[in-house]
Amino acid sequence: MIENSLASSEVAGQRALPGAAWRCAAICVFLLATTFVLLWPTTASLMVAWESSSETPYTHGYLVAALSIWLLWRDRHRLRTIPATLMLSAAVPLAAISVLWLVCVRAGIQTAHQFLLPIIVWLAICTVLGWRVAVASAFAVGYLYFAVPVWGVINGALQDATVVAVDALLRATGVPAYVEGNFVHLAAGTFEVAGGCSGLHYFIVAFAISALYGEVHRDSLRARLRIVALALVLALVTNWLRVYTIILAGYFTDMQHYLVRVDHSTYGWVVFAVMMVVFFFIVRRLPVSAAEEQTQPAPAESIALPSRWPLALATALAAIALGPIWSVLSPISPATLPQEGELLPSAAPWSAALGGGRSSWQPTFRGADVEQRGNYQRGGMLIEGYAAAYASQTQRKELIGYTNSIAGADADIVGSARIEPRGPVNELIVQDAQREQFVLWYFYRIGSLQTVNGFIAQVAYGVTSLTGSPMSTVIALRAPCGADCNAARDELQGLIRAVDL
Repeated sequence: MIENSLASSEVAGQRALPGAAWRCAAICVFLLATTFVLLWPTTASLMVAWESSSETPYTHGYLVAALSIWLLWRDRHRLRTIPATLMLSAAVPLAAISVLWLVCVRAGIQTAHQFLLPIIVWLAICTVLGWRVAVASAFAVGYLYFAVPVWGVINGALQDATVVAVDALLRATGVPAYVEGNFVHLAAGTFEVAGGCSGLHYFIVAFAISALYGEVHRDSLRARLRIVALALVLALVTNWLRVYTIILAGYFTDMQHYLVRVDHSTYGWVVFAVMMVVFFFIVRRLPVSAAEEQTQPAPAESIALPSRWPLALATALAAIALGPIWSVLSPISPATLPQEGELLPSAAPWSAALGGGRSSWQPTFRGADVEQRGNYQRGGMLIEGYAAAYASQTQRKELIGYTNSIAGADADIVGSARIEPRGPVNELIVQDAQREQFVLWYFYRIGSLQTVNGFIAQVAYGVTSLTGSPMSTVIALRAPCGADCNAARDELQGLIRAVDL
């Protein structure tokens, strides 16, 4: 750790400067706001999530950002009493994370660069005001994570818990229903407990409110954990009751109730509001031990900022701006696209026909700059080939994307593996609408790197795009299983050895 010893000695000996009571908090707020501006691609992506329809779990984003700023400003009297020291060594990881941010942006890993934003804010505060002030402001900065779309990792677990709980409630109350997977079958119709029914939005909001409650009241860690646990349990139970009562409404009205036919979102928030009333009623009556009672500290004299804090501020801003400046000075330039036939070349003794014919296999790669199809035939074996190439990638124009599908939308995947006939290859056993099975082999190529891992492919593109213009490619081959998929594998292996892919 490298700290400015001169600044430390100044802190110990200087009197408070005019306005020192708010200057430390103002610097924190400035760094937070400036980071949002400098890292505008992340800010814009967050705004898309915050401004989406009410069905998304992050529409409270603007409020959370405002509360984060308010928390920093609210603590101005406490921050003024903490010795602020220059910690220029923190600018090194700050600059490194700024470059990592650019890699994530170019790789299209949106959740990753959004996740980095609060960390960058916190390291900037650490650089300008030192470790102690950064620790004191950690809650306010970390509060931003309630507005960052990283909570989807628990959505599946919440969805499964909702299905189990609703099934138990239906059984306990004697409602004739059959639960299969995420579907609840009634005599009059079927309900799907979809991902949006998991209660994730209620979970996040309850977590944010309970965490804020503990911070505002300066509760101890034990008290805060009790408060958060209470809020999360109430949020989960409330969502289970919400889904259960909607199913009851459908059951008793033959699926004609307003909540079934028109809207149940508003009903959910009404139930949630009632839950929060219960939460505050209970939490205000929780016993607090003497050890947990918080006493207000006596007013302390403001401590002056180090005289060289503008230098540290400029250093922090330069470190944050490293990624954005690099992006401006070295913009993404498109790679040279291959000529027709270069992605799927011919190879003796196989006869190849570019373009292919009609097929049940319809891969989807949105925004691909070049797509090629072809058929390879030898004897009675027909192998279909597909390749898609991207000269450059941007958000929603990516090699690895949620809407992309190598198997095709109408195919069922019945098996998967990773093999190495000549290099690493992903294998899928797919079944089309006619119940015919195929062996599907595919891999990704970023520049000269071949990989079967989509995440590695995207990271590789983000890294190599910093200094070059890599082309991103997916190559796939599909052979019918017929009576034996092993025979199809042998044919695929022979083709890959013959073709320079």
